[in-house]
Amino acid sequence: MPPSVFLLPSRYLLLERYRRTCNIYARSKRDSTLAEHALMVFPAPAGVLDRAATLDSIQSGSRWVHANFEKRELLRPTDRVALLVYSATASRHEGVAYRALCSSTYVKQGDAWLLALHHQTPQ
Repeated sequence: MPPSVFLLPSRYLLLERYRRTCNIYARSKRDSTLAEHALMVFPAPAGVLDRAATLDSIQSGSRWVHANFEKRELLRPTDRVALLVYSATASRHEGVAYRALCSSTYVKQGDAWLLALHHQTPQ
């Protein structure tokens, strides 16, 4: 998901690429966008997933067919860290809407932005 260049003020670009990463990219591409010790925090029953469990989940789970991000905020505590906070509304093929408050933390390693932590709280 992370862009090779983090463009400001386009905080929406990072979210849109995140959405496309979860839905489209091959596992090898997703694998290269997660930090080595990445964690995902989801509601039960998923709970906290480490990097390997996250990749397995992406590979085996059904994907979002629609996602909309609102109330987007960007915090840049350093030039190598980007924290995104946003509300998300998404649906799968079944059409049931899912709403959550989310935060995603990216770290810059070399020229790449890697997802280090993602958290979702259902609304």
